[in-house]
Amino acid sequence: DFLTRRMNMTWPEARMVLRTIHAQQQTVEQRQRAVNSKLLWHRFERYESRLPGITAIRADYRKRREAILAESRFQPDATLSKAQNAVKRRLLRERRRTELEQLKQDREAELRYYRQRPHDRFLEYLYEQAKKGDGAALDELNRIYPVRALQEAQAFEIHIRERQRPNTLFKPADMGYTVAIRRNGTVEYRDEEQQVVIIDTFASIKVQERRADVIANALELAKLRYGVNGFEIRNATQQDLAAIEAAVRATGTSVKVLPKEPAKERDDGHER
Repeated sequence: DFLTRRMNMTWPEARMVLRTIHAQQQTVEQRQRAVNSKLLWHRFERYESRLPGITAIRADYRKRREAILAESRFQPDATLSKAQNAVKRRLLRERRRTELEQLKQDREAELRYYRQRPHDRFLEYLYEQAKKGDGAALDELNRIYPVRALQEAQAFEIHIRERQRPNTLFKPADMGYTVAIRRNGTVEYRDEEQQVVIIDTFASIKVQERRADVIANALELAKLRYGVNGFEIRNATQQDLAAIEAAVRATGTSVKVLPKEPAKERDDGHER
């Protein structure tokens, strides 16, 4: 009821959230994250209470529109010729049209936020806070979004072996890469050419650039991320083994490489 009535989620959205939370309840992480969720929702409510609101936005629009119309009102200048006054009128008309169009766009951009459901406004708030470095907001995005089934082309995955993860907030690590946060809360690590090389989805670390140095960084990220040293590598090919072995030696990481699953065995969405 809270998800559908208070946060205005659809039933499919609420069902996915409940399934995700149920899976998390098997671990001790959920207790701390539940507290964080309530605190973040209260922070969001306080944030919205400080916003101007639809009434103030519309009032400001009318005031600014009246000012533009007043400033662009044509008054003939007796010192100018008829042709010069005509040019002055045309320039004022063009400036008025440009300023009114920009004013309209500004108003629509401000109203767009309020035209969203509270749940979507909450997600937007979390995303903006996460981009500012708020680890709790990023963690909450990952709680809400069902990212566990996310598949990335040409990527293999580093999974934690233990099913119980420590109660640490999900936040980007300094890996010497450019960091970009997606709207679903996953974190992309990009190289100097802005190519995505590692993706942290909270449930696993996905490696897209299969070089030994990148894999080594991904393994270090996994140790930092989960606070353990013992991982499963899934979806790796035979050609990846040499790079994985080099990365394991360089980082002293314990891994188990699982055989690559045939594509047809992934159709039902269940792990084999």
